[in-house]
Amino acid sequence: MNGTSDALWARHRVRLLRLVACGALLALANVSDGDRSEAKSGPLPEHEGLAARHADPQALRRDPAVVFAEDAETIAADVVTSGFARDHREAWNNAWDHTWGRVRVARDAPHVHRGARALELGIHGRGGAGLSKRFSPGFDRLFLRYYIKYDEAFPGAHHVGGGLEGRAPGMPDATPGIKPDGTNKFTAILDHWAFEPSVPPPGYLVAYVYHMDQVHEWGEQFYPSGKTQPGTNAARGFFGPSFVRRADFIPERGRWYCYELMVQLNTPAQRDGRIAFWVDGRLAADFFNLRFRTIDSLRIDRAEVSLYESRPMGPQRVWIDDVVAATSYIGPAAREGR
Repeated sequence: MNGTSDALWARHRVRLLRLVACGALLALANVSDGDRSEAKSGPLPEHEGLAARHADPQALRRDPAVVFAEDAETIAADVVTSGFARDHREAWNNAWDHTWGRVRVARDAPHVHRGARALELGIHGRGGAGLSKRFSPGFDRLFLRYYIKYDEAFPGAHHVGGGLEGRAPGMPDATPGIKPDGTNKFTAILDHWAFEPSVPPPGYLVAYVYHMDQVHEWGEQFYPSGKTQPGTNAARGFFGPSFVRRADFIPERGRWYCYELMVQLNTPAQRDGRIAFWVDGRLAADFFNLRFRTIDSLRIDRAEVSLYESRPMGPQRVWIDDVVAATSYIGPAAREGR
């Protein structure tokens, strides 16, 4: 090319690059919040994770992604004292029980997943029991893995399982019936729903969620199939166009399960938050398009395991062991990760 041709080609190339850039910006502007959420989050892992790389539980504790690990082996008491008790202060920050609830330490082999001890959460009638771990300053994404076994006669419960939560300074731990406004709170519990007589215990495995877009004052149940309670969310395609419907699931009683819960907070005010959960290393549910906060300072600042019942029921017991919280997927223990 001569000099004139080179100059013309250079000007043409600049115009072409501008057109391409404008097209990319227009395409981005036409992407829905839900699509952005799913593009940002990407596919989630399954089966083997951090735990499969560490056959020794102590090695797993030392992994830089792990922020908390508790297997009850260092709790000497038979009953975990409510409050900031000395025998669990270094692991769990807090334990609680009210009315007929208790946190005990199980030592009989059928009720221990690994090692010599596990946690037993039990109530008889109305009441609750649980333990929590607080983090400061908190996380934008966190995974909580634990093993759980339901008593063979477990009738179901109002709430039972592991949770990841955030609370603004001054907000109490228990905030039932208070709607999230983006600055005050959020809650996600890997929970059950067994309030319908036709549903066998322990009930369907669901995510129980307090989020900014809930339609009433109480938390909502998210089913793997996309069903929600109340049902208005599902009717408006709440989880976005790429949501994958999975089979709703009722676990068996009398056997150990490996559960894992992930909460990924949204960019403040945007609809790109996410909740997922796994059963024995299999991705069982994945919910996109969520809003938890409008400010950066509201973060995941606590993990918990708990059992709560509001009805006059008989004895209810579950055993929980090998609890781990980490910033990446944990998965089943090494011998079970295949």
